[in-house]
Amino acid sequence: MHAQTGRQPRRQPARATRRPTPRPAATARGALIAMLLLAVGLPGCSNAVRRTFLSLTEAADRATVAALTISEQEPVVVIDVPGPLGLDVESLGGDVDVVVNPELTQATVTFIRRALHGAGRTDDARAALHEIVTSATIGTGAFGPSLLIRTSAPGYPEPHFLRVDVRVEAPDLEGIRIVTSRGAVHTTNIGGEIDIRTDGGDIRVLTIRPLTRAVTLVNDDGDVDLRMRGNSTGAIDGRAHRGTVTQNARLGSVVIHPGTTHDRLLATLNGGTNPITLRAADGAVRLAVVKDPLTVGRWIRN
Repeated sequence: MHAQTGRQPRRQPARATRRPTPRPAATARGALIAMLLLAVGLPGCSNAVRRTFLSLTEAADRATVAALTISEQEPVVVIDVPGPLGLDVESLGGDVDVVVNPELTQATVTFIRRALHGAGRTDDARAALHEIVTSATIGTGAFGPSLLIRTSAPGYPEPHFLRVDVRVEAPDLEGIRIVTSRGAVHTTNIGGEIDIRTDGGDIRVLTIRPLTRAVTLVNDDGDVDLRMRGNSTGAIDGRAHRGTVTQNARLGSVVIHPGTTHDRLLATLNGGTNPITLRAADGAVRLAVVKDPLTVGRWIRN
């Protein structure tokens, strides 16, 4: 007898299960989106997360801009100053940094020209730097005898690609007018009447000198910080469009008036009548009356 052999079922080769490999770009994009959702205000999102996100994006923006920027520093301008002067700045755009240091005997002005034409237009950017005109002289400004600083690009068809960063150091500055755009304005220890206007960067006025005259700080796109000591005075009107207004008055006498809300502050400091007008769009307004107005970090919280 022959044993009957049944047909054995044919074995199929084992198929390896392929798992999709995460793409770095997609992973990074997902992480960025998650952080963005947190930053724009999901419930439970902390201010620390928002600050971290903003810090990362700001650093990325700065790195991108730096990589595409052509810059050139001019020789430092040294000016003999006969005594206290005002400061009057009109700039086509860029940062303005002002420091009063009583130990100095002369004023110095530094100009850094910048062109941001972008990738593929390096030659245009280099040529455009020579279209910028700068000057630093002593004359009559908005508040009397002043150090006059001007930057411009007369006749250049694309001035929006140009910036001039300005740094001023002087032994004394009393009466300040600064008008710029697409840049920050930071000042240390200025006094007298103050009028500062910009957009595209923050305004910081930090001073240990008493402010008893009119102060106007207007920022069309960024934060406004005014930090002073308790010997200052003022009738305060602070407003933030799409932002918040906060005050941290640890010294002096501050009276908060009706009409104050999360985005507006109406107050009187030490019974003063000199107007202090603070305006910010897409940013915060922060007023501080503290013992040491100069000590701040990268982020000002109060």
